[in-house]
Amino acid sequence: MNDFNTLKAEAAQSWQRRLLLLTGEPEQSQAKARAMVESVASSLWLGADGIAPKDARHYLGQECELLVVDWHQGIHLDALGALAGCLRGGGVLVLLSPPLEILAAQSPLGAWLAAVLAGRTPKGTSQHVPLNGLSDDQQIALAAGLKVLTGHRGRPLVMTADRGRGKTATLGLLAAEALKAGRGPVWVTAPRFEALAPLFAFAERVLDGAERRGQALYWQGQTIAFYPPDRLLAEQPEAALLLVDEAAAIPTGLLDRIASHYKRLVLSTTLHGYEGSGRGFALRFLPRLKALYPGTQTVHLSEPVRWAAGCPVERDINQMLLLDAEPDPIAAGPVALHWLSGSELVARPAWLKAVMGLLVSAHYQTAPSDIQHWLTDDKVTFAVATCQDQVQGVMALVAEGGLDPALCEAVYLGKRRLKGHLVLQSLSAHLGIKEAPAFEGQRVMRIAVLNRRQGLGSWLLEELERRAKLLLVSFAADEELCRFWQRSGWQALRLGSSIDAASGLPSVMMAKGLEDKSQALVAKARARFTEILPWQPGLPAELINRLYQGAEAVALSDWDKRDLARLVAGGANLDTLQLPLWKLAWQAASEGQCPLLVRRWLAGMAWEALGPRKAVLAEVREWVAQRVP
Repeated sequence: MNDFNTLKAEAAQSWQRRLLLLTGEPEQSQAKARAMVESVASSLWLGADGIAPKDARHYLGQECELLVVDWHQGIHLDALGALAGCLRGGGVLVLLSPPLEILAAQSPLGAWLAAVLAGRTPKGTSQHVPLNGLSDDQQIALAAGLKVLTGHRGRPLVMTADRGRGKTATLGLLAAEALKAGRGPVWVTAPRFEALAPLFAFAERVLDGAERRGQALYWQGQTIAFYPPDRLLAEQPEAALLLVDEAAAIPTGLLDRIASHYKRLVLSTTLHGYEGSGRGFALRFLPRLKALYPGTQTVHLSEPVRWAAGCPVERDINQMLLLDAEPDPIAAGPVALHWLSGSELVARPAWLKAVMGLLVSAHYQTAPSDIQHWLTDDKVTFAVATCQDQVQGVMALVAEGGLDPALCEAVYLGKRRLKGHLVLQSLSAHLGIKEAPAFEGQRVMRIAVLNRRQGLGSWLLEELERRAKLLLVSFAADEELCRFWQRSGWQALRLGSSIDAASGLPSVMMAKGLEDKSQALVAKARARFTEILPWQPGLPAELINRLYQGAEAVALSDWDKRDLARLVAGGANLDTLQLPLWKLAWQAASEGQCPLLVRRWLAGMAWEALGPRKAVLAEVREWVAQRVP
């Protein structure tokens, strides 16, 4: 308790936070931590008999003066990242861990965490008065947000910050001020509703008499409500103001569509956080937003509001979770390729940080849990491309398959689902290819290259082909990404049946066989997939040509051709010729030539929803005339 009391006094004096590492036997460390819990007014405990890791996000927006994290029951980086933000200035993080040498021997992740903890340096204390009210940065951001609400349309605000700067709380105050001014409704979108707890809490605090119901706040006939990104775009409800929180964790394609529709828009994102990549957001989306709206304003919140600047716990968390990892700069010259295990990558800390920085910046939903998987699964390997010792590109790979006949049978019958065999299990369970999980393949989990390194991604895949007989991948079915993989000879084998709420897209699985047996497997799966695809509900219209091109479509009968000729001549109508039009449309798609209007019909839209009936009929007749002599 003496060490704890000393650190607590230092934390209170500096209004920073302090970390106390307790190593040794689990029972003894837990007993010490329980005594500390009894001595404080508010605490959170992550681990056995405390908060389950999967529930950590539910505590976002809460505050505590003591956070206990028990690593004896397992390490959960996402949960640590989420709960660390609850620890306010003057608080202590107590970390219960095996001795560092034992932690380091457990996995590459353990080795990295042990190195960070061993490298910590003591920090001096300094006097600091806790912030009362809004910080200067928050006041500037709030004023800028009010200009979006009351000024000219088409001048969005982008707010960036690290965690603990009061960004989400500022959005809540802005939403409340909008309602006070009679400028509602205000819609809020984000990857997850749970992360918006501070927004709704601050808005409710300011709006006297406001009532919370579900995912909305009601005040004097006006509303602040949450919409998931996919639902927001599907319904496009009109709003006086739209707030987008954690925008970096939303794909740029969805952000483009949101920005095009909503002219009074405030986007915020965490630069170094456990949700998404602020750097990727800045590189990919921000230039497009400024091109669309030249009057776009940006505000950065740098001053912490939950703790004082220079907090050592913030630095330690950022290092452990690699939240501060940044990509290397572009280098000129020949590129060398290194095939590394997780242990070998951790042994090169500079490469590790650059690899993780690049992977995070290139993918909108990379989280600490992904890094935890990559550094604990011995089936994961890395291909790292360097130039002048600077990381220029990377692939994260995982081995799939190799299951015995009994397990293959269990997967086929739906009795077993084994973690880590995503694509090959899906070919068995969803396409009915029982033997698929017996094959051994390498799945590309992530591939990323520095901007402007043209051709490097394709070269990485070519090098991978030298090391495996079967290559696999699964990703959100963005048309541009599909084009990249197909250009390298990969074939689509399955389209997911559910839509990801954050990306608004289903997943697509692709593969490439590199020897006779694996090529036969891919051909078999491809044939079955193209049989199923026309009947799949929720098919994205923009993907039909790309996924079906090269398939063997159903042939038109003589009767079909006569009916279509009658349509061209002015007889019949679209509703009575569903079958021949359907066959003709999929024939065109097999050539990559099905027009957008017809693809939308194939995707489930009624002809009446596609435009004025006469105009639609004329366009379809003209298209049919070109296809059917």
